[in-house]
Amino acid sequence: MPLGYDEFTFFRTYWANKQTRELLKIAIPKWIKGFTPEGKTADDANFFDFIIDQPLMKLPIISGGEISEDQVRELVQKSKSFTYIP
Repeated sequence: MPLGYDEFTFFRTYWANKQTRELLKIAIPKWIKGFTPEGKTADDANFFDFIIDQPLMKLPIISGGEISEDQVRELVQKSKSFTYIP
């Protein structure tokens, strides 16, 4: 049964979906760039497992403040029409 994205869905799950990944690349480009090898695109970012296995609501903390809690809520709202299968 497909599940909807919310603020408790892990970053890893958002990143795995092409549509929600695009939203993340817009919302936190500097943070993502810190995990992207030189000469590669954001899609090639190499995240540490313990970082991406966090719920999206933790992004204001793990991104160093690049995104606010309100912006996370906006991103979640934009993701409401998407689903995933765990």
